[in-house]
Amino acid sequence: MAMRQADVSTREVKMESEMIYMHGRIRVVDFSKWKSEMEADAEAQLNAGMRLIHLWRGLEEPNTAFFVLEVDSVEKARAFLNPEAVAEASKAAGVLDFEWHFVENVEGYSM
Repeated sequence: MAMRQADVSTREVKMESEMIYMHGRIRVVDFSKWKSEMEADAEAQLNAGMRLIHLWRGLEEPNTAFFVLEVDSVEKARAFLNPEAVAEASKAAGVLDFEWHFVENVEGYSM
């Protein structure tokens, strides 16, 4: 299983209105099985300060998903996503590879 995490600063200082997100892409053997595992893990994610707010499934690759989670703390999220726990959960859920990136809103951008 391949895993990539973007190199980002561990900046935890944020203003009240600033929200941190985790964008992810995951490729799995069976989307339905992975989604069930993700749903079963929702309480643990909430306890780690992570809330799923968007989930998409690839049209051309239906076993690829994209998702966005709100993150209260990058450090708490990283602790939750420790390599040992991720490897175990990934094996159970049939994960082939994934990556995630911590991001924040860019002020002043509109279309």
